[in-house]
Amino acid sequence: MAHDEYNSGLIDGYGSALHIIENLYRELDDPETNGELGEIPYQEQYAMCRAQKNILNKAKTKIRMQKETYNDY
Repeated sequence: MAHDEYNSGLIDGYGSALHIIENLYRELDDPETNGELGEIPYQEQYAMCRAQKNILNKAKTKIRMQKETYNDY
């Protein structure tokens, strides 16, 4: 397999991974309730949501960096 085909496949794979992560990010909504009986308090829900979004952002950044390295070849 040629080097260009390999890089092209990696770039496509990274593009697919970015698409999946962006879809997951869009599905994460900030909590809408202020906490009811038996429910996790709003502040904790918000902190969990922000932590999930931060993790997705870090993954997205790493994938973009890797994708750029193969775009340079």
